[in-house]
Amino acid sequence: GLMENRMGRINTANIKKTLYYLKRNGMINTWYAVRERLEEQKKAPYSFVPVSEEQLEKQREWSSDKGVIFSIVVPTYRTNEEYLREMIQSVVNQTYPHWELVLADATEDDSVRNAVDKITYDINKSEKGYNIKFVKLAENAGIAANTNQALQHATGDYIGLLDHDDVLTPDALYEMAVRIEKEKKLGIELQMLYSDEDKCNGEGTHF
Repeated sequence: GLMENRMGRINTANIKKTLYYLKRNGMINTWYAVRERLEEQKKAPYSFVPVSEEQLEKQREWSSDKGVIFSIVVPTYRTNEEYLREMIQSVVNQTYPHWELVLADATEDDSVRNAVDKITYDINKSEKGYNIKFVKLAENAGIAANTNQALQHATGDYIGLLDHDDVLTPDALYEMAVRIEKEKKLGIELQMLYSDEDKCNGEGTHF
């Protein structure tokens, strides 16, 4: 925040931030930024509302005969197994079924590969098989270069980029597919789609 902390009180750190912002952006832009922040303080606290199971079931029914394929590309590097499992499971839980998951790992050892093998075995043992690709990279060249290497293994109609410690809501791909189909009926082939993101704690209980 530029002028107020979360409790609405001015503190020294935020005054310094405001002065720094003023120096870089000028008086007018600073005024608008401060006013926007003050307006945000008046809003009701944000509460994440998950999609109901009834709605998710309707999405699964709609999704059954649609053909566009999404390639979800995830660069991994020394990824915590718990986060890895949650990320993969969130893709598996999508109500829209036409996807592939491409994991490109730059970890020096086989720890991530072994974790992925264990996770996919557990998932495929209890559910239908899923198209999950694991690509071992020769070196860690950074997230951009690692992602570019992973893209070479993607075969879907659209690419979705996901971090190794992120999760998708179960309706994420469905919402994309619905919009693509809607525009296609109007003769428009969408080149890029954008979805909003949220932040949550490690337990996924506070958003």
